[in-house]
Amino acid sequence: MTTSIPIIAFSELLLVTIQGDVSDEQLEALRAELCERIQVTRAKGVLMDISGLTLVDSYLSRTLVALTTQSRLLGATLVMVGMRPDVALTVVDMGLRLEGVNAVATLEQGQALLRRLALASGQEGGHGHHNT
Repeated sequence: MTTSIPIIAFSELLLVTIQGDVSDEQLEALRAELCERIQVTRAKGVLMDISGLTLVDSYLSRTLVALTTQSRLLGATLVMVGMRPDVALTVVDMGLRLEGVNAVATLEQGQALLRRLALASGQEGGHGHHNT
């Protein structure tokens, strides 16, 4: 898959960078690969950089919610980073729901949020009860 979405591991985190418009097939491949990478690396957090995303539709928004949920089920917290203002307006105007999705402006804010959430949950083991 030469058109796959990159997933980079660092520390106990994974960084996913979505650049430009992505196909439904790329999103499905990302769902499967992210699950595998969380399990293999035992990542506690996923930073998903969507600053390069220029178009959003209902399928993409459902996929972002699904990525958040599947990450949580595998013991990792997903934080979306860098949503562009025009994308945010489109999400709201289309009535798309991104329930349960954490979103911040920068990678630094995303890392800080993941640290706060890890401290709040006691993070030892990472697979305990999740209070939401």
